[in-house]
Amino acid sequence: MDLPLLITGGYDHTLRYWNAHLGQCFRTIPYNDSHINCLEVTPDKTQVLCAGNPLMKLFDLSSASNTAVSTMDGHTSNVTSVGFEKTGRWFFSSSEDSSVKIWDCRGTGYQLSLDNESTSTATMATTASAPVPVHGAALHANQAEVLLGDQEGRVQVWDLSANRIRQVLAPDKAVAIKTVALSADGRLAAAANHKGTLFVWRYLPDTLDPMQKIDAHSAYVLRIRFCPQSQYLITTSADSSACLWRYHVDGFAKETSLIGHIRWVWGGIFSSDSAYVVTCSSDTTAKLWEVKTGQTAIDYTGHTKAVTAVALVDVPDGGSGPDAPPVQQHNIS
Repeated sequence: MDLPLLITGGYDHTLRYWNAHLGQCFRTIPYNDSHINCLEVTPDKTQVLCAGNPLMKLFDLSSASNTAVSTMDGHTSNVTSVGFEKTGRWFFSSSEDSSVKIWDCRGTGYQLSLDNESTSTATMATTASAPVPVHGAALHANQAEVLLGDQEGRVQVWDLSANRIRQVLAPDKAVAIKTVALSADGRLAAAANHKGTLFVWRYLPDTLDPMQKIDAHSAYVLRIRFCPQSQYLITTSADSSACLWRYHVDGFAKETSLIGHIRWVWGGIFSSDSAYVVTCSSDTTAKLWEVKTGQTAIDYTGHTKAVTAVALVDVPDGGSGPDAPPVQQHNIS
């Protein structure tokens, strides 16, 4: 597998592999089951997990076959986020079917499932247990807790060992939380909502300590992500922009707005050294940006409909994250 490798997917029912340095698509894999909502590369950088509606499929990045090596069937609606445990033994998924599930990569079916139910007084007055769609989830660095955000405006911490919700927050009352993220060092949590507001907390052993509330975008935020070193955060929005936020002593401040997409920006992912970030959009393109300048370096064109998911492999196994060993020649551009 040649690096750097960019992987994109979206509403044209294709999974595309790109030479990220040259901006060239060298392989297209049909994904006929549905559109693609999210992509996540395994920790050993050998496979990519594609999540749609409602199936998830795992593809071998070095295989010449267009057939998935495994298919996970357990959700009944759109899968909204996925992520792997650090050794790749298991992964989590969240869904609009109101559940978050834990899957063993060595087995079939899910091993643990959280049913996300309403705690709204108005809702509970009419039904005993109303399901609430989960729009995003993230695994903490301790590998034992999952942060989730839902349609009812809640941010919750799921303790996997005890299989219970240990904290529930409603940062903007009932305004739907669209996405959540956790820093790689485990110190920070973030969420963003339907109004474009970004919330940041200090992730303490027993609580989420409020840190910031930021009016980040003029429309709802679709995805947020921390960079591997945790000093940058990207927000992508339905207002056709993405914003980079940099951590300072008092919290995050806007570093720059990434202006260039002309429709919704669905997501973004940083390079392993945090020098670059790739975004994807409903305008059918993905773009590579220089974090330092906020300028576009490469356009990836070829999809025929919205590009809604992106993943990046720019270093070999073991070469990403805050504790990664130094790797030479891993910059994208």
